[in-house]
Amino acid sequence: MNGEIKNSVIDLSYLEAAFDNNVMLLNTILQSFLDDTPNGLIELEALGNAKKWNEVKSTAHKLKTSFNTIGSKKAGSLLQSIESGVTSGDVSDFSNLIEEVKPLAVLVFKEVESRLNA
Repeated sequence: MNGEIKNSVIDLSYLEAAFDNNVMLLNTILQSFLDDTPNGLIELEALGNAKKWNEVKSTAHKLKTSFNTIGSKKAGSLLQSIESGVTSGDVSDFSNLIEEVKPLAVLVFKEVESRLNA
């Protein structure tokens, strides 16, 4: 496996090294990411729209960790900004940040699917 491909939105090199390029284990992690993360983003947006900020904070934290684990640092950073905004009491950027995360997440999901189908 190659941890990084040209124009990639993920970098699996950390996971590949941590798991000694165990393809079955890496595929299990990637499949788990695909099974859980899209619904988590939907939930995050709904929680923000409902102004349930404590839940937004915990959901953003969980999603940030998931995206960072597969090497999608940009998505992780955006989710960190959501989490930090809630922590500081400034949620004014929530809508803009979630709108920035969503199209990036679609690219991430497509790339993960592509890796699983390779």
